[in-house]
Amino acid sequence: MRIRSNRASTPTTVCFLGQNPISLDYLTHLLRGHELQVVDEQKVYQQQGLSPRAKLVLALDESFLLPASRLSVRSIRTRFPQAQLLILASAAPSAEQCQFLRGIDGLVLYSEAKDKLIPALRALRDGHMWFPRQILEGFARLASQADKQGRPLTERETEIIPLMGEGLSNKEIANKLGVTEKTVKFHASNLFAKLGVHDRSSAVELVHSLCAFRRQTPPMTQRTAQAA
Repeated sequence: MRIRSNRASTPTTVCFLGQNPISLDYLTHLLRGHELQVVDEQKVYQQQGLSPRAKLVLALDESFLLPASRLSVRSIRTRFPQAQLLILASAAPSAEQCQFLRGIDGLVLYSEAKDKLIPALRALRDGHMWFPRQILEGFARLASQADKQGRPLTERETEIIPLMGEGLSNKEIANKLGVTEKTVKFHASNLFAKLGVHDRSSAVELVHSLCAFRRQTPPMTQRTAQAA
């Protein structure tokens, strides 16, 4: 299924948050010679030197996921609602810890940054997600748990996902399904909440990543007996 995304020529600004000086120097070095512009934290927080056309990707240290963190993922998302959020971690989270990745668009291990950081940043720039296989396993388990708890996607929600993937607007989806635009927005909002994502592109990417991993329809997309 084709997902509409920004072209590779889209200007991209990258800011590393919460990095120690050594890690910051190394990560910045990896991006030299590429089309990704690195800016420091102060400029991002003060909105200085940021092109209004540029895609902003915030690469956060894993410490932002800790409950005791001064700045949480939620606060970053609130302050920068249009930014894509990437976590840099020393180890892959456990299946139980995957719940803390809600609102995150991707994750790269520090040990794999040399080979995977730039592809991950480009994927996020283009509106996709980037997670290691073991993280997808964690998402799959969470989805299975949500299904057992009585929160599978409804038939209407499963109908909306592929239409979103085609790039249809809410109005176009409403016309295709014979419902009102308000109804589509209602189901989309419920869909995002169940999947733990914040936009349609992330929802489509997550569902299809899980399907590709399982090679079958995941429990979270099983149809209910009655359409919404």
